[in-house]
Parts: sequence; C-alpha cells; structure tokens
Amino acid sequence: MAQSWTSMFSNTSRSPMISMTQAIVVGVVSGAMTAMVMYTLQGSTIQPASDRRKPARKRVTSAPVHDETLITEQLARNIAFLGPQGNQHVRNAFVIIIGLGGVGSSAATSLVRSGVGRIRLIDFDQVTLSSLNRHATATREDVGTAKVVACKNLYEKIAPWLKIEALVEQFTLADAPRLLEGNPDWVLDCIDNITTKVDLLTYCKQNKLKVFSALGAASKADPSRIQIADISLTFEDPLARSVRRRLRQNGIIHGVPVVYSTEKPNENVRLLPLPEEEFQKGNVGELAALADFRVRILPVLGPLPSMI
Repeated sequence: MAQSWTSMFSNTSRSPMISMTQAIVVGVVSGAMTAMVMYTLQGSTIQPASDRRKPARKRVTSAPVHDETLITEQLARNIAFLGPQGNQHVRNAFVIIIGLGGVGSSAATSLVRSGVGRIRLIDFDQVTLSSLNRHATATREDVGTAKVVACKNLYEKIAPWLKIEALVEQFTLADAPRLLEGNPDWVLDCIDNITTKVDLLTYCKQNKLKVFSALGAASKADPSRIQIADISLTFEDPLARSVRRRLRQNGIIHGVPVVYSTEKPNENVRLLPLPEEEFQKGNVGELAALADFRVRILPVLGPLPSMI
C-alpha cells in the first residue's frame, strides 16, 4: 500500500513505491523529481477548490522588474494551487541542484518557473552540440559555455527576482561543506558519475541534508515505467543497483528517495564512441555503473530526462 508523498519524503525509514499511475502523472506534468520537491516545499495541505482564491488581477503600466504585483501575477497559478501560504513556503525555499545535464536542467527550470526563491547550480561541464537534444535551456549559441551559466542566463530572464548561484565546479567530498552550505531545503542529485553521486548521497545522509536522487534515463523510452521509490526498493536499473551497493558499503541501506525507470535497457542500443575530450576530464572508468558501462555515452531520448 503506497504512502502519501509527504510522508515518503519526510520519513527516513523504508517505504514502498508510489503507484505507477501517480508516477506517470507527475512525470508528464513537470518531472517527477521537481514535482516531489515542490509538493514537500509548499509545507501545508493543498487547499480545497472551494477555499482557493485567485489573487486580484491588476493592470500594471509601469513598475520595477521586482514589483510584487508582477511577481504575484506571474505566480498566480501556483497561488491558486498551493494557496498563499504554500506559495510563500516555496518562495522562501533554497534548493541546490548538482549536475545540470538533461535531468538537472529540466528540474532547475521547473523550480525557477515555480518561484523557488534561492537556487544554487553546480556543474563543471560545458554545453556540447550533442547535448541539445535534451538540455532544457541551452541553444547553439551556448555550445562551449558552462552549463550552469547557460541555465542562469535564461533563469534571470524568467524570474529576475530569484537568487541564482552558478558554480562552475565539480562536486567533491573535500568541497562539500562549502558547496552545500546555507542549510538547503533540498539537494537534488542529478550527477551521472557513480563515485561522485555516491559521495554526495553519503555526505547528505551523514549530515542530515534532504537529498533526492535521479537515476538512469539513458537507453530508456517508456514513460510509464518511471517510478519513485526508496533506493532500497529499486530494480531493473543498472545505475540504481551500483549506487545501492556502494551506499550499503557506506552503511546506508535505505532513506534515499530516488526517481528511476523499471524499463529494461534496449538490447539493440549501442554505446556511442567516447570523444577524446572526455578522457581529458579525468578517470572515465569512474563514470561506469558496471564494467564497460559508461552512463554518459549511452544514447538518451530527449523527453525522458525532463520527465525524471
């Protein structure tokens, strides 16, 4: 029997999966990871339809960019859904997103459009031409630009009143206290490097930071197989299996919520050739979930990362 979304993400004990129908709905609407975070950030039960009141619409002919009237109008649909108090919880929230590829950029974009007040983006990588099939913000003009910078440039146009931090850095345990400082409400793990992912999850658990992890979207195409579960209950996902095993070695058995897919990887999918510049970034073997399995060069269907 499935638990409520709120209890699943506030309880560190072992918990069952959300139903497939719920996962599909969440994924199709705005991305499972983003929707779950938004659901918990609003901090109160969503108001019944009869109790919701839309903010008054006012015609504004001249006002500063950060005028509260404009912000209220831009977030009117959020206020109608979450209520004024829930919306304020979201606006006061602080979320850190690590990894701004297909999944991370989609999650960040949804959070920005939802009005999350402070967002820190962390990624050392640059936009490439081949990433444009799935990256949520990048254009051809951004090729060669740091992913976090490409994201921030757009976000400042969407919601200029938000505080957006763009750190062109790779997450390491040594830098974790600095990169994750500020008491974030949520840390979103959108990393595709196994060692780094496990380091982040371990640090968050040991330091009581709420973290939500995105697992493999590569070689997957069926949105109906997207699931939200505790890491201990995942199956049919090579990346999840590897992460779960390494977390267990660090003494973490459960208590890490994840979004993943139960779809078996397509047997006909072939690994893409590894570009020379990837070798220059470091030990490419660390990117493998299994031997001879490299996450970052698996073919990715554009819409799947945004659903996760």
